[in-house]
Amino acid sequence: MKSPSFRRKNELGSWSTLMERHRFLLSALVLLFILCTVYLYFAVTLGTSDSCSGLTGPEKASCHMQHLKASMAKVTKNPQIVMSAAEEKEHPRRSTVKRELKCSACFDALWFCYSPVHQLQQYYRVGVLDNCSKQWKAMFDCLMLKTKREAEVQEILEARENSKPHIWTFRTPEEASERWHRVYGHLLDEADD
Repeated sequence: MKSPSFRRKNELGSWSTLMERHRFLLSALVLLFILCTVYLYFAVTLGTSDSCSGLTGPEKASCHMQHLKASMAKVTKNPQIVMSAAEEKEHPRRSTVKRELKCSACFDALWFCYSPVHQLQQYYRVGVLDNCSKQWKAMFDCLMLKTKREAEVQEILEARENSKPHIWTFRTPEEASERWHRVYGHLLDEADD
């Protein structure tokens, strides 16, 4: 006659049976562990670096004022709105503002991509689950940029920003007037009648 502990052991099955039954759960836990580890690593090592830390008294106040002035200059910067395509090529949009590279946004996008909300939404809209390849690519790209020198990163980010098409088409007042009359001029003719 077999002991009760032996029967309980057989009810659970072997390790391979246990692994096969819970393969999805175990893989999800491994993925969660990896993502949490990466997130914590970057949250601790690459968190916000306060350049004013270590300063006291008037030096710290002066440092904070410089940061405030720099952020206000970024907000109040007023680009020239009416510009032809030739003028835009002569004077590309250059900014003296230091661009920050934050991988936390990429990680948040990747985390959201694996959420049930996003996956069900994709399945409803497209008919397939999202494999999150765009988010993984953005995350790896951000991590690779973190390994480069600061000046090189600024050049890469500026080149990417300048390569993006602007949402507005810049025209001189004459070009804008001619286009307006071409598109909406018929409305003036109808109003005169």
